[in-house]
Amino acid sequence: MGNATMEQRGRQDAFLSMLHGRTVVLDGISGVIRYEPSRITHEPDAEGRDHPEYQWVRDQVGDDWTTDLTQSRSILRRIANELGIDFPD
Repeated sequence: MGNATMEQRGRQDAFLSMLHGRTVVLDGISGVIRYEPSRITHEPDAEGRDHPEYQWVRDQVGDDWTTDLTQSRSILRRIANELGIDFPD
């Protein structure tokens, strides 16, 4: 999530840890947020993989896929708001 001071990084890590494992819907596709220190992803769950949009993209790329949210502050902010979690600025 960009360059940050140690204090900001600590708040960001705490925030991302709160998102890890949460089920959210992005563009109609249900999935789970996964957080690793260098990457944040939305991995479609069984319901999400059945969604027509997921199936369409899967047909295009020829495999299962995830959404990388690592640089997507606006999406992460929206997810935080939907879950009632304070987004670190």
